[in-house]
Amino acid sequence: MIQNHVRAELEVMAASQRGLPEPYHYASSAAFALRHGSFFRPAPPMPELPKGKPNCCFYNCSRVLLTPAGEQYQYAEGWAGRPGGLLHHAWLVDRHGRAMDVTCGFKRCAFYFGVVIPRDQLLAYGVDGGTSTAVLDDWKRCWPILRQPWSPEDTYQIALARIALAEKERAR
Repeated sequence: MIQNHVRAELEVMAASQRGLPEPYHYASSAAFALRHGSFFRPAPPMPELPKGKPNCCFYNCSRVLLTPAGEQYQYAEGWAGRPGGLLHHAWLVDRHGRAMDVTCGFKRCAFYFGVVIPRDQLLAYGVDGGTSTAVLDDWKRCWPILRQPWSPEDTYQIALARIALAEKERAR
């Protein structure tokens, strides 16, 4: 089963990335994802989502969230790909929990495994000049997301509530 294969690859990755000192709660981004991540079913991006620049997934997804069309989506980060090939990646998640890939396209990735990052936390990272930093592997800022315990309720459930609220406000 593909899910077992992906988890096994991430476990190997997490074991090889150990070594972040105190005060880190998680030893690596892979360990964080294994603890809090889930699988997202791939789906074709909706027509209102613009196709992003190649090799700029973190920026592409952050940029879409700043548009009116992006209000109904949440940012997710983790790993995507096909068996035997994991890629640290970002994608959007719709209200049904489906992965919408605005960088690689629908048919390129067979799986998406990761964590929904709340919009306010993501936007605090900023979107700058065509690039954006990964949240899970933000080595430039010394991995802030890995420093403290993460509550799963703060991710997907809050993300779904925010999407529902945005839809209500837009309907007014």
